Amino acid sequence: MSYHKEILEKLSIRTISYFKDDLSMPYDIDINFKIEEVDKVDYLTDIAFISFSGDLNGTSGMSISRQLAFDIAKAFVYGEMEDDEIEELSRESVKEVLNVVIGNIISDLEIVQKGGKVDISVPLNIPGPTTINKKENGKMFVSKLKYNDTSVILSYFT
Repeated sequence: MSYHKEILEKLSIRTISYFKDDLSMPYDIDINFKIEEVDKVDYLTDIAFISFSGDLNGTSGMSISRQLAFDIAKAFVYGEMEDDEIEELSRESVKEVLNVVIGNIISDLEIVQKGGKVDISVPLNIPGPTTINKKENGKMFVSKLKYNDTSVILSYFT
């Protein structure tokens, strides 16, 4: 398995676990996913990216719907908050989820277990929806996780 697919497989499994177990999201989660090599990724409304450097170079992305971002933000909140405050928090929630999930999988990556050094960037979010095309001579993989009537789009590209 290439490290591209390994990252995306671990990212997909940990994202499912994070939503289900850590956030107790009230969604029916389809644990079946497939990783596909693609030429472009059509991202949803809320998008975050984290870049890898060192012995692993590439970028991982996570994209979720506006409603799912709002629900995640509510799962982060202890106590009462107004909807407009939760809305503001929801804009940052996809960055937090991606950061936590990558933080949880990085030590399990084969390249790290073999002594490789991998650094990650600060999460960056951009407004969506948007499309990113594969770079010439690059690789781009996507995994789509289904949550009720929405999805989480995970990607890894070089």
